[in-house]
Amino acid sequence: MSERKDDKGFTPYSSGKLFFTNQPISALVMALDGMVDGKPVLDRTGLTNRYTFVFPWKVEGRQRESFIKNELQDNLANQLGLELVPSREPIEMLVVEKAQ
Repeated sequence: MSERKDDKGFTPYSSGKLFFTNQPISALVMALDGMVDGKPVLDRTGLTNRYTFVFPWKVEGRQRESFIKNELQDNLANQLGLELVPSREPIEMLVVEKAQ
């Protein structure tokens, strides 16, 4: 069975894996944004190349927090040499109070 990729080049959670094919790190950042303690994920790597990788992706119920803290961090480090580092810094946000 082949995986269907969306227009960003990765498949969301399906069959327990997340596939990135020839994608910039920004695609990974978009997938992770808001998942880590509900906070934004910012790309401070400076990487400009495109990458292909597969992550196990079992983000369900109570296992979600454990998965993000353990397996996801391990996969980022082992496969890509990346680390999620908490920081406090201002970020730009657009707030829409009311749409018409």
